[in-house]
Amino acid sequence: MALLEVTDLHTEFAVGKKTLHAVDGVSFTLEQGESLGLVGESGCGKTTTALSIIKLLPGNAQITSGSILYQGEEVTKKTRKGIRDMRWKEISIVFQGAMNALNPVMTIGDQIADAILLHENLSKEAVKARIAELLERVEIDRKRATNYPHEFSGGMRQRAMIAMALACNPKIIIGDEPTTALDVMVQAQIFDLLERLRRELRMAMILITHDLSAMTDTCDKAAIMYAGKIVEYVRVADLFTEAAHPYTRLLMSSYPRIGSERKMIDSIPGTVPDLTDPPKGCRFCDRCPEAMPICRETPPPEILLPGEHRVSCHLPSLIQKEGAKHV
Repeated sequence: MALLEVTDLHTEFAVGKKTLHAVDGVSFTLEQGESLGLVGESGCGKTTTALSIIKLLPGNAQITSGSILYQGEEVTKKTRKGIRDMRWKEISIVFQGAMNALNPVMTIGDQIADAILLHENLSKEAVKARIAELLERVEIDRKRATNYPHEFSGGMRQRAMIAMALACNPKIIIGDEPTTALDVMVQAQIFDLLERLRRELRMAMILITHDLSAMTDTCDKAAIMYAGKIVEYVRVADLFTEAAHPYTRLLMSSYPRIGSERKMIDSIPGTVPDLTDPPKGCRFCDRCPEAMPICRETPPPEILLPGEHRVSCHLPSLIQKEGAKHV
């Protein structure tokens, strides 16, 4: 049994009189100690997928269908108390933009203590010891527990958020673009820290990112998302040699590569479709250089390739590939 199994998840937003299909049929699994990267352009449904897992959606959003199994238990049917008991204790999240996620009028130590006291019956001394241990684990001096968020640099605030996410020893940690607005050196330090802690604590991790290079260093599998759907699901070790979907290949070509020819990087022309009125065929067809007439009329089939590699596309070269079969 997988630690986390998401099957045909649909999450929608009410936008005035319209319905926005933010997550539309997403499926993936996460094993103990495994790391999954959710990758794609802004607005493709990565964060909404993560927030659906812990039912932390805004008031105008709801899970309309699908299944989220955590250790065999259906998350979508849990009561508010059941979800509250699960958050932070079983599944925690490092939000994008720590300054917006942290309470500016509470010390870092008090904010970490809140999560511990909610889930565990510990003495004040034990809580203080846990906070000190957590801060040192993320390479912050334990004396800084009495500081407020504005007294920390951007990188240190992100480390404090990671310490808070680890407060109750969760089995899964979600990193929602945890290095946004940080310089590249600090980004590298944060990714290295997350990967080291994941291996030391044997946690599973879902990393939401735009950065393919960061994902290759920290993730075992990649789920490439576009317009609310996973268009390709592949082992990271095979991503750069076996990428099959046209969107995945274009996304990879839009990043510079060290050692390659010096030239302007490629961009993907066009814009993402309106998810209040999505195309009836492939959602990438208007931007795809390999689009065929069938792409505009019929949703692409999901094809299973060797090595647990899944791709949703009409390309004959994929359907006819040796070992390929329809899911």
